[in-house]
Amino acid sequence: MGLPRILADLFGTPTMTKRTFVDVKTALAEKYERLARITASVPRKATYSNLALKYRRQAEQARRDGHN
Repeated sequence: MGLPRILADLFGTPTMTKRTFVDVKTALAEKYERLARITASVPRKATYSNLALKYRRQAEQARRDGHN
């Protein structure tokens, strides 16, 4: 019995959830917004805020264009 089989028996097999393009972009935006809030570095805070804004815009554009 191999290690992957043992881990699958212990923890179950991972289930794949269907995530849309918009879901992924929104999750990335939330991630970078959270990082921007908790970092103490001002340059890093600006970088994370800009990334979050970029992902929010991409998610909104995809939503308008009819992507899932």
